[in-house]
Amino acid sequence: MVLDWGYNVLVVDYRSFGKSGGELLGENQLYADAEQIYAFARALDYRNEEIILYCYSMGVAMVCHLASRKGAKAVIMESGYSSVDEMEFAKGLCPSYPLNNAEKAKHILIPALVIHGELDEVITVDHAERIWENLASDVKEINILTGGGHGDLKGMAGYAGFINGFIDRLG
Repeated sequence: MVLDWGYNVLVVDYRSFGKSGGELLGENQLYADAEQIYAFARALDYRNEEIILYCYSMGVAMVCHLASRKGAKAVIMESGYSSVDEMEFAKGLCPSYPLNNAEKAKHILIPALVIHGELDEVITVDHAERIWENLASDVKEINILTGGGHGDLKGMAGYAGFINGFIDRLG
């Protein structure tokens, strides 16, 4: 879908997830991997103002880290969690380190868009609200999609409009 909108896209799974191999040994390694991906994009001659950091679900940790430390045009966080410690259902399923995205949001100064499904039972909407409330950026938006769950937002009416409208408003 995003490719249909005319953007160049660099897609990555974090280490040991999806089709990526390796073993994730800790929070610092996750963040170091994120920084390597960012450096790769920069080495392709993309300027900060041409980079939009986008993430979905567990990937929010990598993008929150980058958005709090690197320059970019914006950050878009979809179906994100405020911290692993706040996900009761995930005890024993997620990493043992906190991945506190709500805390990292306090250091995000670039424009930020938070998108979440109203009916998300995997990561409840209060996680998105905590991230949004903590964002330090003067330009921030939150869109809670009525009837949306976890993983079905891209197919919902208006999804592309939320993202493209946000990017267009940035100029």
